[in-house]
Amino acid sequence: MRIVLILNPTDSYCNRVNPGTHHPRWAYRGGHDCGVSIDPGKPEYVWRQAADVIAARIAAGVYSGRLPSEGDLARDLGVGKNTVRRALVDLRERGLVVTLPQRGTFVATPVRRHGE
Repeated sequence: MRIVLILNPTDSYCNRVNPGTHHPRWAYRGGHDCGVSIDPGKPEYVWRQAADVIAARIAAGVYSGRLPSEGDLARDLGVGKNTVRRALVDLRERGLVVTLPQRGTFVATPVRRHGE
């Protein structure tokens, strides 16, 4: 797989599809951005921003059940697979997702207590 970094902001995919518009390569281009985006210029780790985007999508109900693969999430968010892996570790630590070997990563279901 070859990764091409576009240095000229006027020559982006979005600008070719919709002339006059430009989205940085790290901006989420899908239909469910939930108001959260990734900006490598922020003084916060990109993996943490990616985790926040995924968490926002879980909260909005965009993701339920099994999450997309690491590769799909990486393409969707415009980041590397290692960044997505680190974001998933953070989400596991928060208790938002559960990863099962050879099965995938799933949205954690809230534990119901007796009487609720």
